[in-house]
Amino acid sequence: MGVAMTGSVAFPQRAPRILWANRYCLLDTSSGASITARQHLLELVRRGWEVAVVGATVFDHERGQVLVRDFLDEKRPEALGSDTPYVKITDADNLTHHLVVTQHWHCDAMTNRELNALYALAVAYLDEFAPDVVYFYGLFAFDLLIAEEAQCREILTVAMLVNPNYVGGVRWCRDVDLILTDSQATASFYQEKAGLQLVPMGTFIDPAKVVVPGHERRHVLFVNPAPEKGAFLVAEIAYLLAQRRPDIVFEVVESRGSWGPIAEAVTQTLAGAPQALPNVLVTPTQADMRPVYGRARVLLAPSLWWESGARVIAEAMLNGIPAIITAHGGSPEMAGDGGIQLQLPPEFHEPPYNRLLAPEALAPLIDRLVALFDDEALYAEYVAKAERVGRERHSLAHNAQRLDTTLRAALIVKRRGVCGAKQSGNGKPAEAGEASKPAVTQPEDTTRALLAQLMPFVPHSAHWAGGLSALLQLTLEGVPSVLAALQQLAASIPTRSVPLDAPETVAGVVEPQPLDALALTEAQRQFAERLAERFDHYGSDKHRVHGYEAVYAHLLAGCAQSQGALLEIGLGTCHLDTPSNMGREGRPGASVRAFRDLLPGFRVYGADVDQRILFEEERIRTFAVDQTRPESLQELRRRIAEPLDLVIDDGLHAPHSNLNTLLFALEALKPGGWLVIEDVTAPMLAVWHIVLPLLYALGHKGRILQCREALVVLVQKEGLKER
Repeated sequence: MGVAMTGSVAFPQRAPRILWANRYCLLDTSSGASITARQHLLELVRRGWEVAVVGATVFDHERGQVLVRDFLDEKRPEALGSDTPYVKITDADNLTHHLVVTQHWHCDAMTNRELNALYALAVAYLDEFAPDVVYFYGLFAFDLLIAEEAQCREILTVAMLVNPNYVGGVRWCRDVDLILTDSQATASFYQEKAGLQLVPMGTFIDPAKVVVPGHERRHVLFVNPAPEKGAFLVAEIAYLLAQRRPDIVFEVVESRGSWGPIAEAVTQTLAGAPQALPNVLVTPTQADMRPVYGRARVLLAPSLWWESGARVIAEAMLNGIPAIITAHGGSPEMAGDGGIQLQLPPEFHEPPYNRLLAPEALAPLIDRLVALFDDEALYAEYVAKAERVGRERHSLAHNAQRLDTTLRAALIVKRRGVCGAKQSGNGKPAEAGEASKPAVTQPEDTTRALLAQLMPFVPHSAHWAGGLSALLQLTLEGVPSVLAALQQLAASIPTRSVPLDAPETVAGVVEPQPLDALALTEAQRQFAERLAERFDHYGSDKHRVHGYEAVYAHLLAGCAQSQGALLEIGLGTCHLDTPSNMGREGRPGASVRAFRDLLPGFRVYGADVDQRILFEEERIRTFAVDQTRPESLQELRRRIAEPLDLVIDDGLHAPHSNLNTLLFALEALKPGGWLVIEDVTAPMLAVWHIVLPLLYALGHKGRILQCREALVVLVQKEGLKER
């Protein structure tokens, strides 16, 4: 087999391979985890991976067999009578599932013979399919054995964790290199409760399978009427609305939970006898939820247990259906401002999840629900918010790129032998003389190693807040954005492009130049001295740490008596809960005040993601902006309105936010105007070595300067010669 060399690591010249090995069937329609894992694999196939699936005919609930029930009913008698009780099922997306046929659908009913058959099948795939990655979820004996078998073969082991049930110990992840989850809420939960580093991947929902082209918007939708999903509260709301607004119809879709017993229990409590609720339609488990979403006006999802990343909320957002959710777990993250949050007393989030609220306590929520039926303007506002959340937070392409990038980076880490401490069976470091086994990468070590592999995309901040998991999440979110920005730049180059300068000229601008290459004039040096004094006076680090006054003197000294406008993104927040901040001693707005003082004819604008530090004073106006969201930058452009002479990016200091700001600046700047991107690190040059030649092909100019502590990228919009 041929190999390709990357550094000192040899990689087979073939597609990467991943083996899913788990007891549960990925064709289970009653399991959100199974649906998500299957979509992970499908997206990897679309990105060039080879995928194999090993499992059993085990489901979360009997109703979850809807896709395969007829097939299994036909094949089960023959398979159970065979020494090799296996079947292969190729699903509608051409993914093949190699399954052990079990006598019963429930995991607890698996026999030793069935477990042994599954173990033998998985080991055979480890040896014959030779995967690069083994992927699974669960903490049962089979899961632990397969992870250990993978480690013995030096295969990357990856676990998916999307519930709160794994805080009792860390034995289950002793042989795990990487833990993936679907929400930052769950990543933070495990960091706090168990000291584990989880990497959030977001939701994985194929919009073609859930989004409806036209909506009737008639019903209040509730899916899976189980106690932990808030079924008792939903029944109480339905009961109260049956008296107040019987025209508002609820549609309850059964999955693992059944509606009848819960409705009877609630009406027994509230009315003194079990009653039917005439305003509730009950729909059986659906293989295709699109007709249901087509009828839905509002989603009720008042989950009481820790909901990591409820698919039903994400699917509602993709359909533009507002949701009423509990302020608990990952639900607020899934719904964003497309949801109305319900705050419940802590005891409601404990089993048996059957408490009811006093009618007067529910009244404000019911009023909001009624308003979503009666106030069309309010409803349209929430629909727009839900649609935006669906686009921004639940993009399948974006999250799939993040998954692909994470796994490929983890493979590099694994092959380079970045390992944590060897551990013994009790989860403690192995003692001298213990039986040797391959050292395994612990989750925190893997997180650090992944960040090391992704250094060109890692945000650069001296006062990062949020920990390694949050830093890795933001980095992974940024990779697809960088690729999208590069594609947008490349697509802008006309067929008959402005010719590139001679190769040696372009090479000169993509390599950093010393700061003295600016060759400041005497007037520029004097301007730099005055600007440095103003930076220091207001508490900016632009002179004291970086020496940026020379850069701005080169660009602005000739404008000192002119009319103009500049914008600085990143005002220097002092709040530590903002990911990129200046520390507690930071002085927000320091540099925009310095520019204001030295440019009396300029209108000075500032923007920051932290709205708490926004201010307005003489010739300074500030606005909220999120550089990671292009639409937020476009809104900023609409609010400023006038063309700009200078845009400064001193915000998140991440390549994806830099490139979003670059695209914004190319529209917002006057011809000949400048963009200055501060605090660029050496690893980020890999991105700029691609960007600057593209800018030259579009007729713009650019250069990179080495300042005291970091690099600065300068971009001049085409139209005027350099000052």
